[in-house]
Amino acid sequence: MSIKNLCWLLFFSLLVCNSFLQKNGNTNKETAYVMRKSSLDTFINFEDFPKSEEDKKNLRITDNYTFEDTLYVPYGLELFFDGGSLSGPIVFSSNYLSGKVNLKGSTISGRISNKVFHSSWICYADGKGDDAPYINDALSVCDSFYFDEGLYLLQRTYKRSFANLKNAIESHILINRSNVKISSNTNATILSSVPSCMFCIYSAPEQSLESIKNIRIESLTIKTNNDGQNFYEFCHVFRIIGVDGLCLENCYINDFWGDAICLSSYNDTPNTGERSRNTNVVIKNNTIVGGNHFNNRNGISVVSGRNIVIENNEISNTSRFDMPGAIDIEPNNSVYIVKNVKILNNIIKNCQGTAGGICVHINARGGSVFDVLIKGNRISSSTSGIAIVVKNRGRSGNFTISKNLVALDTRPYQFVGEGESNNWIIKDNTFLRPTTSKIGGKINVSNLKVD
Repeated sequence: MSIKNLCWLLFFSLLVCNSFLQKNGNTNKETAYVMRKSSLDTFINFEDFPKSEEDKKNLRITDNYTFEDTLYVPYGLELFFDGGSLSGPIVFSSNYLSGKVNLKGSTISGRISNKVFHSSWICYADGKGDDAPYINDALSVCDSFYFDEGLYLLQRTYKRSFANLKNAIESHILINRSNVKISSNTNATILSSVPSCMFCIYSAPEQSLESIKNIRIESLTIKTNNDGQNFYEFCHVFRIIGVDGLCLENCYINDFWGDAICLSSYNDTPNTGERSRNTNVVIKNNTIVGGNHFNNRNGISVVSGRNIVIENNEISNTSRFDMPGAIDIEPNNSVYIVKNVKILNNIIKNCQGTAGGICVHINARGGSVFDVLIKGNRISSSTSGIAIVVKNRGRSGNFTISKNLVALDTRPYQFVGEGESNNWIIKDNTFLRPTTSKIGGKINVSNLKVD
């Protein structure tokens, strides 16, 4: 061994010995474990090493540590927060966090081994500071995120630079991987003060068009600060693109700019083909309130999707006069296909818009909608009830509209098929005061019944 290498060996040996020989200057005690930052001149000192080898995986944090250099936590080490905190850039490596965890002010990455990450560990939740970056960081290190009690303000918009996809990926909170769950305490409110999508759940095109899977969102309370003075058509609460297996339930959404929930797309064209492929989506037991100004878009929109269930939701006070309405199936062009949709037992009231209640609309640019069941819905105090309109380039088939109650003074229903339209069954509905309803166009429909 060369003299140079020997000197380096002695230097690091002394450094390691010095790191372990501390705690109130008493070197006769069990040595203390030291976690090192990226720079060698500063150390974070923890309690004395426990005597058992098994317990050496656990470290107690009793002091508050603030640092600028990245702290790399050793693999598998458990951090027990006992009155202390860590604040700075931290990279976890399959670590378990316990005790009264306090990471406020930190930027975190890597992975933790906890089943659930609690928002109180890192968010301030005081309604003053921006919690968006902390939430995004937390979602990157765990599979399940829980909003504890508090007011969570979202101000910062996160963007990705995909060509021609700006509207698809701008949001406060991004989810672009599989197996993610977000849930909430009933006393937690998520507030957006900046026009943007609040949650964007998407599979990016560079992921070989493979859908992300198994996403669950439940029991969130969400509000935007929309004063009714501005209209932002594409600023949705939830924008969902390329997801296979999504359940969104028991959420309360109040006052939004665009759609409350949008099963969206990548602005696909005949040249790109359909890339979205939202499949196996359940939207149920949500309360959607548009606010008092009717200056938003739709409650729920479906641009692209297969195997969609929209069930037991209550939608009210939504949609401005030139937008569709509460629930809208709307493939934008010939590329998009919406298939196997069930719209069941929803309550819709006081909704404006061109369709008002429930709409299937295929415009002149074409699109396809097949296998739709609209059953057991109740619509009242809206501009219109149930509308199915297929323009001359559209393709549709296998529609069943049954056992719905529509109580309106104007246009309880409108069924117009100008394109390829087959097998529409309309039966056992209650349409009250149908003075201006319409059935027309170049109807090519079999089994058409209006009771």
